[in-house]
Amino acid sequence: MTPKQAIAFVKANGIVLESARGPVPGLAEAILGEPVHGSWWSHPRANEILVATRAVRGTADVLVCRLVDGKVTYVHRRLWPALVRLAGRFEADRLAALREVHTPTGRHVVQTIPFPEWVPEDVQRTAAGMPEDEAASVLSAVLARRRRAAKRSTPSGGARQVTAPEVNSHFAGKDPALRAIYDDLLTTARKFGPVGEDPKKTSIHLTRKTAFAGIQVRKGCLILTVKADGPIDSPRIVRSEQTSAHRYHHEVKLSGTGDVDADLRGWLKKAYEMSG
Repeated sequence: MTPKQAIAFVKANGIVLESARGPVPGLAEAILGEPVHGSWWSHPRANEILVATRAVRGTADVLVCRLVDGKVTYVHRRLWPALVRLAGRFEADRLAALREVHTPTGRHVVQTIPFPEWVPEDVQRTAAGMPEDEAASVLSAVLARRRRAAKRSTPSGGARQVTAPEVNSHFAGKDPALRAIYDDLLTTARKFGPVGEDPKKTSIHLTRKTAFAGIQVRKGCLILTVKADGPIDSPRIVRSEQTSAHRYHHEVKLSGTGDVDADLRGWLKKAYEMSG
């Protein structure tokens, strides 16, 4: 397989493991035409694999990350909107971009670029308008793998191990209108640039380089917390906390999509800019 063919293989399959075996095709296995046993570095055709994998890693339209089982994974750009749309279903480190750089001394160093810093603005815009079920269909193989892994993590004795929360879990059993408010809020934030979703146990953080907003799902409303560099004089602020000399956290109650108005967009944009 030539480097050009390797890149075409990734484009055709969308998500490809570099050398591991899993729920998606593996590039090393495709090159050899047989399963890879042990490290491919010891295989007689190791140089062919090396050349092909480095060509793929150097392609601008391929994200190199650890999406599948924590193993080196290639994701073609055509799947990036789906990945961004469902970012809340994955651990942040699985979505970080891995990029190889050559140091002046000739060493190869792998740099990690946190999600969502590597996400282009056009991908963010496409992701914001993509229905969740469409994104889930695009990533079905990876999501199915995660569901099976979650089931295996439950011991036979019945004591469930703690697993990472997902965005969807915050809205389970809640009024669908609350999810509509959240989606509208996320779409608004992504107009400013890349935004990541970082679900916690009791809230969902919206992140740039750091968290700039937090959402708590309550009965009948969302409580949005935004960063600010000073007080906000508005009756809509239900609670404020000064966390340092020039840092405030303000809480706003959102009961409908109409609450995501010009005032709130301004507060959210300011918070986003502070987290750059």
